Amino acid sequence: MILYFIRHGQTNYNLENLIQGCTDIPLNETGRKQAEEVGKLLREKKITWDMIYCSPLDRAQTTCEIATGIPRSQYIVDRRLREIEVGALAHTSMLDTDPITVAFTKHPEQYVPGEGAESYQQMIDRVGDFLEDLKCQRPAEKILIACHRGPIQSVIMYLDKSIPLKDFRRIAIPNASCLEVELDDDGVYHVTNLYKNDNNTLEDEKIFFN
Repeated sequence: MILYFIRHGQTNYNLENLIQGCTDIPLNETGRKQAEEVGKLLREKKITWDMIYCSPLDRAQTTCEIATGIPRSQYIVDRRLREIEVGALAHTSMLDTDPITVAFTKHPEQYVPGEGAESYQQMIDRVGDFLEDLKCQRPAEKILIACHRGPIQSVIMYLDKSIPLKDFRRIAIPNASCLEVELDDDGVYHVTNLYKNDNNTLEDEKIFFN
């Protein structure tokens, strides 16, 4: 089984360095163009899929619709694929210097979520639960999964226990990139590639850190 995780295109909150979490912010014009490039990437790499899972948030679903030409009514929507819940941090600047924001943006291991929010480990755990369900069910040979940076970083963290939580946010998953994960015959997941889409240039590159 092969999983292809695509991150949504740019939103205005991404552009303005605002914390969005699960706030349902739509793609901006650049994001829609990036989604078109994801479609080109999938075609160039001859990536095919048998079914689509998606986050419930519009920016992920719109990216997937533009990239695949398949309407969202045909996706399996799974809440475990949503972005991290941030509570009162939603709509605030990632550049704020208050201790909670600094912990959230720079020191994940120190971040203590407030009301309505979740920790980084909680997000990793729910994404891991999603991966384990797929492993047990094996609903298809090739699955496209449209979601967000946080869940894709969580995939990497869940599969590679050697990465400390403090390095969570250093895992670079650009907008409109695609992480490839393969389940081997022994039932073990492996990250096999990260297809990037930077400035409309397609490159193959292994996981890298900021």
